[in-house]
Amino acid sequence: MTAHPSPMVEASNPSPKPYTCTAHRSNGNPCRAPAMKGGRVCVAHGGKAPQVRAAAERRLAEGKALRHLARLGIEAPDDVAPSEALHEALRGAVGDYRAARRAVAEVPLEGNELPAMVAVYERTADRLARVARSALDAGLAERLTATAEADAVALRDALARAMGFVGMALEDREPLMQALAVEIRRPVLQLQAGAAA
Repeated sequence: MTAHPSPMVEASNPSPKPYTCTAHRSNGNPCRAPAMKGGRVCVAHGGKAPQVRAAAERRLAEGKALRHLARLGIEAPDDVAPSEALHEALRGAVGDYRAARRAVAEVPLEGNELPAMVAVYERTADRLARVARSALDAGLAERLTATAEADAVALRDALARAMGFVGMALEDREPLMQALAVEIRRPVLQLQAGAAA
């Protein structure tokens, strides 16, 4: 039986050898069937269960983010998920790019500082492009969108329960819920538009 490494090591390996199912057969012997990709068990021992498939998909997505971080030369802290570290790297690259752009705009045209500042600006633009491409390739936009949508549904449901609790009339709830849906959806649409650009 092949031992299972940590989920991040397993998921980050681009072509892992198949690991064996960790379950045991009814006779007590180990299963020895190949575990599903990103998972710990085979299809016969629960691999079809939605929560098992979801956990395997999460491990694979985090492994993909970890590989992209390695390509960028970024080491994720042990207490931070690789996808969160990649998202933080993207936010940092955007911040650096904006700061460099502002700095170039403030440099006097007649001085000799402009070429150096333009070089800094170009490096930050290149880095932003590399980090953004890695984030897209790792599926970060889709994961952030799914998370935002799940949060929006939870917020909408909580608000609907609260409005019912305080006795708000149904005819007063509908316009509020429509306005809330538009406002909640706005950041998701902006994220999708940014990913498509």
